[in-house]
Amino acid sequence: MLHTPIKWLGGKQRVAKEIVSLFPLEYGDYFEPFLGGGSLFLYHLQNAQHDQRKFFLSDLNKDIISWWNSVKTDVDALIDELRFIKSLYENHDDRKKNYQNLRSVFNLMSDYDTRRAAWFFFLVNTAFDGLSRYNKKGEFNAAFGGLSHSRHGEGLMRLTFDVPQDCLKNLSDLLSQFDVTFNCLDFQQVKSATGDLVVLDPPYVPFQGRKIDASSYNPQAFKLHNEVVEYCRKIDVTGGYFLLCNHFTEDLADEFSDAKFVLIRREHTKTFSGKSDSRQKTLEIFVRNFS
Repeated sequence: MLHTPIKWLGGKQRVAKEIVSLFPLEYGDYFEPFLGGGSLFLYHLQNAQHDQRKFFLSDLNKDIISWWNSVKTDVDALIDELRFIKSLYENHDDRKKNYQNLRSVFNLMSDYDTRRAAWFFFLVNTAFDGLSRYNKKGEFNAAFGGLSHSRHGEGLMRLTFDVPQDCLKNLSDLLSQFDVTFNCLDFQQVKSATGDLVVLDPPYVPFQGRKIDASSYNPQAFKLHNEVVEYCRKIDVTGGYFLLCNHFTEDLADEFSDAKFVLIRREHTKTFSGKSDSRQKTLEIFVRNFS
């Protein structure tokens, strides 16, 4: 079983099997407009019969889409560039400083090509919590995350950067066997048809107890939440299927209180900064418009 090699905040690798089991047994084409690391898509691709099905995968983040396209069409060049980055990163003991220097080089790149895709993969996989974050200038600014606490209580351990050559080649081979398209799009630009399945895993809403935490929302985040809800309703009206993942809040449940929607709650243990002592139990909700 192939898993995504790229770290992604909010990735669903550990629960992919459980979530994919909620998909309809029969549907047309597959759409995932908040693709990110692609854990759900990859699990589903390898565990179902797809016949002539097409996969339309998208994200508003240009770098993650460029990375997926490079894996699909230019994997050898991607691996070569990753080896070069590894040599630069591990050339000196001060990995944090090296990370910051390499991040500065990345921010000078203007073309979304295979070279930039490789540097993006390096940055995300060595950044704090696999965070993909940019400042107002569009510069990648996630902090260094290359030090972790030892499981054996030995203090901090230095992490190396590994090039997952076999995984990337196998992933490229897998993608070549299916009709898969990667595009940089806002989710509202994604147009599905009657009978198609749209899987939505947007950024989770902040919450306080079982209510949306409006105090922590910026206007854009609140707007996104409302737009996703409206988008799901449009899919339902046009005869498509949708599955929406998010934090459980009473507000979100109320949005889909109509009997035709199925709401499934799941307890989730969230770990912050990769530390077992920072776990917090929360509720997730999965909303779908099919039985």
